[in-house]
Amino acid sequence: MRHLCDLSGENTESFLRVASFCHKAEILSSLEDWQACRSLRNRAAHAYGTDYTETAGHFNAMQTQIGFLTDTVIRVSAYVQENLQIQAADESFLRELVGGR
Repeated sequence: MRHLCDLSGENTESFLRVASFCHKAEILSSLEDWQACRSLRNRAAHAYGTDYTETAGHFNAMQTQIGFLTDTVIRVSAYVQENLQIQAADESFLRELVGGR
């Protein structure tokens, strides 16, 4: 999303500015849901515990965010096509993403 903001000429000096722009542009349907996804991602990337029950619970929580993330990717694609006139070189990823819903 930071790159999308850069290409749109938006201020990217903080995550809050990036998220706020994406919310206003209707790319993010919910700032709270994005923060929750971001927190889950950060814990997965930086927490290396050996409590496998806790780890399984964490990844199960991440699984619940797939719909939100899929919808966000679809909205990013629509935004860049409509506002930046950027098209993917190969549309197969988005077709599969949309088709899998």
